Amino acid sequence: MKEFIILTGLVLLSTHGIGQVSEFLDNPDAEEVLDSSQTRDADIYLFSKSTDDGLSLRWAPSSPNVWLEGNTYGYSVDKMQLDSNNVEKFIPLGQGLYKAWPLDEWKSIVSEDSPYTAAAAMTIYGAEESTGGDSFTKGDQDLNNRFGFALLSADLDKNAATASGLSATDQKVEIGEYVIYRIYIKDELGNARSDTSFYLCQREEVVQETAPIISEIEELENVVNLSWDKYSGSTTFTGFYIERSDDNGSTYLRITERPVLDISTNLMEGDIISYADSLETNYQSYYYRLVAVDAFGDESLPSEAVIAMGRDKTGPEAPENFIVEEQNNGFQLSWEFDNALNDITGFNIYKSVETEDNYDLISQNLSPESRAFIDNDPDPIKTNYYYVTAIDTAGNESSSKINFGITTDNIPPQAPGNLRYSIDTMGQLLILWDAPRDNDIRGYRVYVSNAQDDEFASESGDYLKQTYFATNIELETLTEKIYYFVQAIDWSYNVSENSMTLEVVKPDILPPSQSIFVDYEVTEEGISFNWIPSISEDVKEIQLLKRELGQEWVSVNNFDQNTLTFLDKSVEEGVFYEYTLNTIDDAGNSTLSEKTLNLEALKSFFLKEIPTLEAKSEDEGIVLTIGYPEKENFTFTIYRGENEGLLSTLKILESGEEFVDKDIRKKVKYQYAVKANAMDGRDSKLSNIISIKK
Repeated sequence: MKEFIILTGLVLLSTHGIGQVSEFLDNPDAEEVLDSSQTRDADIYLFSKSTDDGLSLRWAPSSPNVWLEGNTYGYSVDKMQLDSNNVEKFIPLGQGLYKAWPLDEWKSIVSEDSPYTAAAAMTIYGAEESTGGDSFTKGDQDLNNRFGFALLSADLDKNAATASGLSATDQKVEIGEYVIYRIYIKDELGNARSDTSFYLCQREEVVQETAPIISEIEELENVVNLSWDKYSGSTTFTGFYIERSDDNGSTYLRITERPVLDISTNLMEGDIISYADSLETNYQSYYYRLVAVDAFGDESLPSEAVIAMGRDKTGPEAPENFIVEEQNNGFQLSWEFDNALNDITGFNIYKSVETEDNYDLISQNLSPESRAFIDNDPDPIKTNYYYVTAIDTAGNESSSKINFGITTDNIPPQAPGNLRYSIDTMGQLLILWDAPRDNDIRGYRVYVSNAQDDEFASESGDYLKQTYFATNIELETLTEKIYYFVQAIDWSYNVSENSMTLEVVKPDILPPSQSIFVDYEVTEEGISFNWIPSISEDVKEIQLLKRELGQEWVSVNNFDQNTLTFLDKSVEEGVFYEYTLNTIDDAGNSTLSEKTLNLEALKSFFLKEIPTLEAKSEDEGIVLTIGYPEKENFTFTIYRGENEGLLSTLKILESGEEFVDKDIRKKVKYQYAVKANAMDGRDSKLSNIISIKK
């Protein structure tokens, strides 16, 4: 018989009794030794738990065959105490041999209050099933069932564990001491095939086990579902009792006669256990808590209580005969509903332009008497889908069937216009067109032919959303031209007339396709642009060019093909500029944008302030001199006040920058200020006020 040494515990052997253990591991009787770095399943597993009396020990055979050997021969449990005296000797623990009680002795512990003792006795002494079918297969199944129930009964009942020969208590261990336990099947004749196992255990201070935790509650119709993690706490629990209180937690009644067990056998099933409590009535609050049972048959402290109740989850009858009819520019929705059979608070109307998803609530809590609703704002382009729900007093909704309405549209859109194109030497063709003014365009289709008078074929496939079409054409052909036209299709599938036919010439050498402005914005900060870059693959750079009217183009900046936006800050207010994009390929060929932008830099709200205003007293009066550097034609509004009084308009000077105020009285102190006025209605802010006395 091989002996496997399996050392387990809470501390490392290197810090406690390493000398004794090293000599022990050299035991010549051990044919194979496993250290803590190796993994090997044991034939007998042993668990320990520190108690006030010492160390409680529980062991379990790893298979039905080992269990049968244990029932036949019993389990020998020896101990070696690791202490300062360095005494290394195994001695029997207690009675030494632990074996299942004879059947007659079980009668003293079997009772209605202890069902697991009877179950344990039945697994050991009950008759095996072996009749009918494949007796060999049924025998294995029966043995597995008996083995499983035997271990479960020992887990849930201390008496069952003791009577099954699967538990013991070591009362001669001090707190902090380490003990090595040796456990094996006691077979004097050597017929047992199981291996000896060794376990290192330590007695610790007794710590109250952590209570389990109810992690989730679900309130359903006459049912409360409780869920919890089977590992919630410091111990792996075997079973759980459910307790319930109907007096706000003052007293609890255990509503599960037997513990709720974790019966999962597949690791993929997860660690969550659930229990459903069936209730007679809804809306009666109950307090729930868990009491867990560990492998030693000890119960934990109760979990924290949760409050739950059954709730009404049954919706009312659904509205019937739901109809959608076109009315004027909208849709009238109507339905049937029997109020006498349902207690409802009203109806909700939902709408979407998709069959199954993205429904919006468009009318809420229509009165229970309502049987119709008018949607005056349907989508004029897409199909409108609707359904109506009845809502009961608990907020449950029941939905009618989905129905739909389509606005009538038999008018085709206008044809796309202004077809144009650009093409590069690689045969990459970009066709652009102007969208029709219709606001219900679904998309476009492009048709192509090698000859203007031949049949055209669809080139674009599905609908195009954009007003351009990019393709690659073969240049090395006998035909020098290719022809295209475009159709527009609206959301009612009406098709426009064909656009003008676009003749595309296949050049031998072409510059790159153009880059196209798609957006711009004029602000006080400057003028910003967005563009679509050329689709040519050999583009080297894109130049943004500008010029004032009548001037030559100047470069604002150069960009690579990935740059799509730029803000030009180098503009003067009120000046008109023309902008274009110049696309240059790596061969030096260039293409200016077909469309330029003529834009005026934004003028500021106020004219520039008047920097200087001077006043001199002359014989003829007070001479005002206005210093204003701007070169445009401006008028000036002159304001005058007397003796620090309010200013009022004195004169609008139509030309020049000098004015003589002749209406002057002696010993009066005058104040003057001036505004500049432009022809476009803008003014400058009031200048500084100056004072002078004649």
